[in-house]
Amino acid sequence: MSDNTTTPTNRPANSHSPPTAVKAGRRPPRRSRKKKRGRTYTPEERRQAVEAYYHSGLPQAEFARVWGVSYSSLHTWIKRYEEGGPMALERGIHAGKGKRRIGRDVEQAIVETRKRFPAAGLLRIKNWLYRFRGVKVSTGSIRRTLVETNQPPRQAEQRKKKRRRPDVRRFERARPGALWQSDITSCVLPRSGLRCYLTVFLDDHSRFIVSWALALHQRQGLVIEALLTGIERFGKPEEVLTDQGRQYYSWRGKGGVQKLLIKQGIHHVVARSHHPQTLGKCERLWKTLGEEFWSRTSPRSLGEARERLGHFLTHFNHYRPHQGIGGLVPADRRASQAAAEREGAGGGVGGRAAGPCAEEASEAGGGAGEPETAGGSAAGDAGAAAGQDLEGGLRRWTEEADSKAGYPQSCDEASAGCSMLDAPQGKSG
Repeated sequence: MSDNTTTPTNRPANSHSPPTAVKAGRRPPRRSRKKKRGRTYTPEERRQAVEAYYHSGLPQAEFARVWGVSYSSLHTWIKRYEEGGPMALERGIHAGKGKRRIGRDVEQAIVETRKRFPAAGLLRIKNWLYRFRGVKVSTGSIRRTLVETNQPPRQAEQRKKKRRRPDVRRFERARPGALWQSDITSCVLPRSGLRCYLTVFLDDHSRFIVSWALALHQRQGLVIEALLTGIERFGKPEEVLTDQGRQYYSWRGKGGVQKLLIKQGIHHVVARSHHPQTLGKCERLWKTLGEEFWSRTSPRSLGEARERLGHFLTHFNHYRPHQGIGGLVPADRRASQAAAEREGAGGGVGGRAAGPCAEEASEAGGGAGEPETAGGSAAGDAGAAAGQDLEGGLRRWTEEADSKAGYPQSCDEASAGCSMLDAPQGKSG
């Protein structure tokens, strides 16, 4: 045998593993070095561990082994306990490493907002703090703060999985006053057992409730009363969208509401039958009223129901952030759009719905529009100077119109009315 013969490698005959030699130009595969995270301990468990360590007299390493925690965790807890006492153990171990903690004042604002609006979710609390407190905070920080203060966030409803339907076609008018939506719902006064009927006219662009009416009947007069009130306060819309309810639409001839719309020069848009999604904005309003108003209040009479509902709807227009319009309140979007139209027209008024409030803002002059809350900042471009002036004019003009119509006279009164929802009621006679 020649000297050039290669000696075979001593490998088992049944071994199928590749040769140990690595081909040139290739690196061996790297093993994952991902660290496994241990369990998270509550502040109470950390405090018990530190106090037990002080009473044991053992070294930290030996006590950590007996107690079942890592030495580094125990060392960190002891150091924090010595620096800040038991309150310092409420923070997580990794706080301050890569994540910035929010301030105590922001945490206090989150807790106060949650107490004020118990049914509010994380995104609504975030939008409210940004709009009325000028505080920008993430939903993750809000969730962490609520969990640490034993106020867990509201769990989302578990919906059954349905067969996927075609994508919903969403629509929205480009300016206030272009389209109003209207619908009717009913509710039962819990104390008297009377069934009352509520109709609203809602601006499609801003979600601003321009008018409403509550009565013990659902005849055409209920809708006509609300429509005339909205026209008197905000001018005529270009179109009105309704369903085919007998109050709005008649198969034979023309009903009272149809005749009124023709007389006022308003185009009537009728949704197709058995399709409530067309009036989705009104349908969502009914759900909001059920969760945040009717479930929290028990009016004795129709008059008390009207008073409390007026407070809540004014709160809805001026204080409640709406996720569908980027976290703004309806009054913000209505005023900001009207201001943009006024600037685009060179100081003139754009749109019929914004006419009266724009005129008052012009007469009042610059700086007359007061912010709705101290320290509040308008979201996005709504905080421009022209928008603030027009918003102040809109609010003052709306309050005067509400006063004449018997509605709540100010946003502060509306906020107080919302706080009355949970007030205990006496026994009905």
